[in-house]
Amino acid sequence: MDTIEAIKTRRSIRAFKPTPVPKELLRKILEVAIWAPSAGNIQPWEIVVMGGEVFEKLKQRLAAKRAAGEEPYSDIPWPHFPEHLLARRRAHGKRLFEFLGIDRNDVQKRQEWSVRQSRFMDAPNGIILCCEASLGEWVLLDVGYLLYGILLTAHARGLGTCGLGEVIRYPDVIREMIGIPESKRLIAGIAIGYPDWDHPYNKFMPLRQPLDSCTTWHGFGEK
Repeated sequence: MDTIEAIKTRRSIRAFKPTPVPKELLRKILEVAIWAPSAGNIQPWEIVVMGGEVFEKLKQRLAAKRAAGEEPYSDIPWPHFPEHLLARRRAHGKRLFEFLGIDRNDVQKRQEWSVRQSRFMDAPNGIILCCEASLGEWVLLDVGYLLYGILLTAHARGLGTCGLGEVIRYPDVIREMIGIPESKRLIAGIAIGYPDWDHPYNKFMPLRQPLDSCTTWHGFGEK
């Protein structure tokens, strides 16, 4: 699989087979992904890889908090979307829920979907990306490079992934169970495993805005 194919065929996987990913395969994926660029080559990321009983207990704890409706308090503030992006987000959510058969007024099923996200989409393995909190906002871009590298490399290796903000909405639970100190900021989570291609969740295809809707060209001779 070449780079272009990997980029264009990767998608968020929302249903996984229960088979755990071997540690050695996860290591090979991360050994590629850490070649991501970073400002000044500081490589600020820290990677927490989870599986087995520890991961199952963490998923249960996070899901219980989400199901109880506890107010989230993630280390990364939730963005305030301008109207045109909010409209795009709503349109995507509407398409996804219609595809999943979840009525927009069905509060229970919408809540169950959020709880499933808190459980890392029931993937057999999960990853948390962290960095030193003192590094501020600039390093979020660096960690984003790493995140995308993990998603693409895993896809090229036959695995599925889903980047998740939902799983870091209760960071104190993760710090307690995994032993992450207060000085670290939890930035993103990743569900990773073997895709269950027979599951309807994995049939959904997102849309992309046309290039001209987000691109301007300067110095190319256009009038």
